[in-house]
Amino acid sequence: MTMIFEDLLIAYAQMKGAAVTFTKLDAGLLPQRNDFGLTWRDKVKLIPSQMIGLLACWRLHQQKAVPLTPNAMRYDLPPMQAPVMISRRFSAEERRQIGVAAKKQGAMTNDFFLRDFHAALGLWRKEQGLGGPEDWVRLVVPVSLRRPADRFLPAVNVLSAISLNRSPKTLGDRQRLLKVTLADMAWVKNRNLGYTFLMLLRMCRLMPGGIRRYARRTEPHGTAILSNLGQLFAGNALQNRARQQEVPGAVMEDFKAVTPFQKGACAALDAYVYAGRLMFDLNYDPRMLSEAQADRLMELFIGQLKLSVEEGSKQEVKP
Repeated sequence: MTMIFEDLLIAYAQMKGAAVTFTKLDAGLLPQRNDFGLTWRDKVKLIPSQMIGLLACWRLHQQKAVPLTPNAMRYDLPPMQAPVMISRRFSAEERRQIGVAAKKQGAMTNDFFLRDFHAALGLWRKEQGLGGPEDWVRLVVPVSLRRPADRFLPAVNVLSAISLNRSPKTLGDRQRLLKVTLADMAWVKNRNLGYTFLMLLRMCRLMPGGIRRYARRTEPHGTAILSNLGQLFAGNALQNRARQQEVPGAVMEDFKAVTPFQKGACAALDAYVYAGRLMFDLNYDPRMLSEAQADRLMELFIGQLKLSVEEGSKQEVKP
């Protein structure tokens, strides 16, 4: 996404006479993008962990996820005209404090985002009078499979997704929620489970219409989506001293990201860093959520994140 937008900015800067050049990319890498840099030996070595991943995926989907709201399963509504978002911004100092607090608890900032958004979803659903003790709140998390060696790969999707299910009981216990989040993300990383969803799609493709049936299944795909985009536009040719994108006559002071919805998950939270600031954009479907409901969900998430910083300030750094 940012690669395309960056090229548009560079093209505009060139039109205005700026001495900037496009990033050199290699279109010859495109045919091999779905190999993910893996040799056939690497793929053979992955088979045991992917079998475990498929078993975990089957067990996960036995736990039926609930939609964010009952309206989130309605698709007889008129189409949206444009994305609708609620945004919050953190300063570079506030971002640093979040990182310090996460380190003190043996976590990464992304672990805080996962834990706190999950906790916010639990609180929000409780406030809305939704759900019961048997509900599973599923957070769908896109996972980038790009490697450092892919820096010359053109703008194409090289990603997968994982799902994290939580019960209302776990959502109400912040310490346990962080513990299971750390365990799940470590398991995904150590077992290379980012490839499992792609293997599942390839298995579906073996059957006529398999991917279509999987994509159009009637149950909710998730409750909400959280995507951590990392640092955007870092170190490119248009970055000024304030780490903002600058072209002749204009400076991009802010940026908003939009992650698409899935069935049942009518709210998607994007987290990213631009110009040193930590940014959050909640893209929501106004046909299924009111502005007040979406704003309350964002406020609950921000409140949980600030609580994480407060808790971290009272702890010593874990070795």
